[in-house]
Amino acid sequence: MKHGICQLSCIAVRNMPSDKAELASQLLFGETYRILDSTEKWLLIQQDYDGYEGWIDAIQYFPLDEQQYGSLLHNKSAVCQSVLATAYGYNGHPVLLSFGSTLPNLSDRKFSFAQLTYTLGEDNRKPGESLQEILQVQANQLLGIPYLWGGRTAFGMDCSGLTQLLMKSIGISLYRDAHQQASQGEPVDFMEEAKAGDLAFFDNEEGKIIHTGMILPNSQLVHASGQVRIDSLDHHGIYRADQQKYTHKLRLIKRVLP
Repeated sequence: MKHGICQLSCIAVRNMPSDKAELASQLLFGETYRILDSTEKWLLIQQDYDGYEGWIDAIQYFPLDEQQYGSLLHNKSAVCQSVLATAYGYNGHPVLLSFGSTLPNLSDRKFSFAQLTYTLGEDNRKPGESLQEILQVQANQLLGIPYLWGGRTAFGMDCSGLTQLLMKSIGISLYRDAHQQASQGEPVDFMEEAKAGDLAFFDNEEGKIIHTGMILPNSQLVHASGQVRIDSLDHHGIYRADQQKYTHKLRLIKRVLP
C-alpha cells in the first residue's frame, strides 16, 4: 500500500473523482494518508488523522516510503497554533500554514519530513495555561472565518472542522463529521453540568445530528454557522440574539477533555 503526505497548504478531498464533485474535507499541511485505490488522475485516500476517505488530485500526491511513513505515524508532531503562519523551505519559497496544520519533528522552529526541512517564520507557542484557556484563545482568533462545507482552513471551515481543529491543537483527536464526533467522549447529562471545552451537538426534526460547537464560559458556544461566531447556549439550543430566535435544537453534550 502506498502512502503520502500533504506538502501544500491544503488539498481538497472530494467525494467523487472529479473537480466538479462536492468538497468533502481537506488535508492540511503535514497530514499523512494511505492510498486505497486510484484512477488515471485521482487517488482514493484514507486520512490517518481521522480515518476520513475521499478523492484527491493525483498531481498533488507527495509520496512517502515505508520508513518515512512509519516514522511520521509513531513520532508525536506539533500543531500550528496560529490562524495563519508562514514556513520557508530549503529553496526559500514560503508555504502558508493554516491553524491545525501538522509540523513533524518540530525543534527550534524547524520541522522536517522526507529529507525536506522547513523553518517557521513566526513563533508557534501555545497561549494560555489550562486546556480550557488555550481553547478559548484559539476560538477567539478563529472568529469571522467564513463557513465552507468540507472546509478545514483559515479561509473556510464547517462546524465539525472547527471542533476537530480546536481539539487537534491540544492533542485530542476527533472524527471528521458531527454525527461521528457525537459518539466520542463522555455524556454530560445536564446543561448546568457543562464546562468550557465540552462539545454540544444539535439535531433536526428527524433526530439526525446536523451541527456541533464547543462550549465556552458563561453559557456561550463557538460554532461555524455562516461564519465562526459565538452565540448563547441553553438547554433548548443555540440562541441568536441578532435574530432573536433559536436556530439549533440541543441534542446532547459530550466531554472529550481529560
